[in-house]
Amino acid sequence: MSMDFLNSIMIPVIVAICLCIGFIIKSWKKVPNKWLPTILAVIGVIVALWVNGWSATPEIVLPGLVSGLGSCGLYDTYKHFFIDGKTTESEAK
Repeated sequence: MSMDFLNSIMIPVIVAICLCIGFIIKSWKKVPNKWLPTILAVIGVIVALWVNGWSATPEIVLPGLVSGLGSCGLYDTYKHFFIDGKTTESEAK
């Protein structure tokens, strides 16, 4: 299955914003991890609406959701490979 359709619904700016906000929330350690995907999905939709002039259409909401949730996956992948030490520096290159 081709993953080319993700190029049209993943917005790098929203992913980056949600990734930074998620990192900040996670460092507080007061918000349970189970709530992070929900929080970042909502933030992703809000940022997508903001970027598109506050017009709400499915073509705007879906990329916000996917980008917000994608930032969770991106952080987990980064953490798994680099922070947990499961991949050595030579393997990461």
